[in-house]
Amino acid sequence: MFCCSASGEKLPPLIIGRSKKPHAFTKAKLDFKTAGCTWASNKKAWITGVVFALWLTELNEKMKKQIRKILLWLDNASGHKVDSLSHVKLVFWLPKQSSRIQPLDQGIIKAFQSRESAAKAEHRRAKRKNF
Repeated sequence: MFCCSASGEKLPPLIIGRSKKPHAFTKAKLDFKTAGCTWASNKKAWITGVVFALWLTELNEKMKKQIRKILLWLDNASGHKVDSLSHVKLVFWLPKQSSRIQPLDQGIIKAFQSRESAAKAEHRRAKRKNF
């Protein structure tokens, strides 16, 4: 999940997988915090109300420390159905409109996925060379 402001401020992406501690990351000794992302897991690797509520609580605490109040625009995914907090107000796009007007759906997510795929392919090539 990506989150950014209109002024260009970006939060670390939330990546959701099936494993609590993925073997590949453990083997590579990857720390998600230093890698600049947040990790969550569940059986289907989907955003759920619990995962989103935990992420949103952390964001609220961050805004509280910075003495800021923000407005967060969201699509109508079922996992996003939680209450607003003291420093984060939630506003939902109309159904089936987020892909047309949400900036992250206008190519940013696709660009990230392309880079991720290229990095995975490069990792596999490097691994074969070292074998």
